[in-house]
Amino acid sequence: MQSQPWTPTKDGLNRKGSLLSWLDERIRILLLAPAFLVMLLVFLYPILYTVYLSVHDWTLFTMQDPPFIGFKHILEVLSDTTFHRSLLRSAIYVCAGVGLQLVLGFTLALAVDRIRRGQGLLTTLFVFPMMVTPVVVGLMWKFIFDYNFGIFNYTLTLFGLEKMAVLNTSSTALAALIFVDTWQWTPFMFIVLLAGLRSLPTEPFEAADIDGASAWQKLRNITLPLLKSVMIVCLVMRAAGAIKVFDQIYVLTGGGPGTSTETFSILLHRKAFAEFNFGYSSALAIVLAIIVGIICWFAVRSLYSEKQGATIMRSNRNHPLLYVYVYGALVIFLFPIFWVMFTSIKTPTQAFQIPPVWFFSPSLENYREVFRTQPFSEYLINSLITTVVSTLLALVIGTLAGYSLARFRIKGQRVITFSVFFTKIFPPIVLVVPFFVLFQQLGSTDSLFSLIVSYTTFNLPFVIWLMWGFLKELPESLEEAAIIDGTTRFGAMVAGCAAACQARTCRIRHLHRHELLERISVCA
Repeated sequence: MQSQPWTPTKDGLNRKGSLLSWLDERIRILLLAPAFLVMLLVFLYPILYTVYLSVHDWTLFTMQDPPFIGFKHILEVLSDTTFHRSLLRSAIYVCAGVGLQLVLGFTLALAVDRIRRGQGLLTTLFVFPMMVTPVVVGLMWKFIFDYNFGIFNYTLTLFGLEKMAVLNTSSTALAALIFVDTWQWTPFMFIVLLAGLRSLPTEPFEAADIDGASAWQKLRNITLPLLKSVMIVCLVMRAAGAIKVFDQIYVLTGGGPGTSTETFSILLHRKAFAEFNFGYSSALAIVLAIIVGIICWFAVRSLYSEKQGATIMRSNRNHPLLYVYVYGALVIFLFPIFWVMFTSIKTPTQAFQIPPVWFFSPSLENYREVFRTQPFSEYLINSLITTVVSTLLALVIGTLAGYSLARFRIKGQRVITFSVFFTKIFPPIVLVVPFFVLFQQLGSTDSLFSLIVSYTTFNLPFVIWLMWGFLKELPESLEEAAIIDGTTRFGAMVAGCAAACQARTCRIRHLHRHELLERISVCA
């Protein structure tokens, strides 16, 4: 009996006359359904609930029966001078911080690209500030900036300068926050732009050398134009991240002194959980969501911009000043981490001693104190359960959705892309109020369930974005061959992912420019 002929379709390879064929034809819906179900139930509902809160006078005294007031809160927000000042501070924080990060990251990338040896080690060391959580970053720099015991003021006295209450002075507090954000996120700019430099085509530079172009002319007329798309993505990603910063600012200054560092997120938190004005804070959240949506729209446009292939370029130029700049910057980025680790093995007396004690017998007493006075094992178990369960849920659901977006032609894919990207960069502080009210009504405000649901919700868009960019690199021929041999599309997807994971490290050094831009979206 002659076998059924195989025929290709626009969505891949299907077999007719079976349940598997029926599933293959509808696989795009089946793969996307879990992700969008979670996003609709756990993400869209809080957004709609935020809108509901914003049109009611929902305060601590009217929670039982809040009166409907329409758009009164929105109008109050738009006319509130406190909101205007917080918006201005947020704009200064974002523009100054992201601008500095771009300039420093780009110059560091140029310098490291011209260093022949140790590029891998340098890149690894520069990543460390990115790996520190924002709360730890805030506590670390608060200790360094301490007026009486901080290493910063001790260094000023060595040069004959007066001590500065950096975090307690209105004129310096915001600058200190910008500095800390720049310290943590310049490595992100550096890594992405370094990858971009290494992927630029060699031909334009060779032609410029023949024409006698100077280094500045090549930088201005060749390097910067070719890296324009990469820089736009970096700027958009970091701007979206800086807008929603809360925990780092809250730990360092709490919005003070006075309101000199009260950014948008801090103002929203104060209105919601200090004044318990949930209606007004929800109106603030809507305004912030609109701002993030505008940034998201520009980001999606930049990600859909035209991309052309390129070859890897390695620079052979060396100059002593390059080493001074690179290793000097490396000391600045690593010293705060070293100082905190160094202080952790001192006794409490030695830790607060000025001038600092450089030579001492290391002590583990601080670590023993943590385990003795705190239920550390309970904290660790709760963190592990929350992390493992939420990560697995987001990974499974996000991989299915990412595969569907990468492999199928879906109507309205750009709208779906916008939705995923919007939820990815959406500020969590915006959903704090509806999440709090929702979990309070469910009676699960102090449970692991609420943490797992929250983390899964905010991790899912990132996993979809990550797996989408990763699966687009897989050659479809692997899956087509598996389907011809009788494997279902789901089986081909699993096999293809496994094969690609093994080959990924071998191919990463040979990325073309269009693959690089997709990787940038993944890294961000």
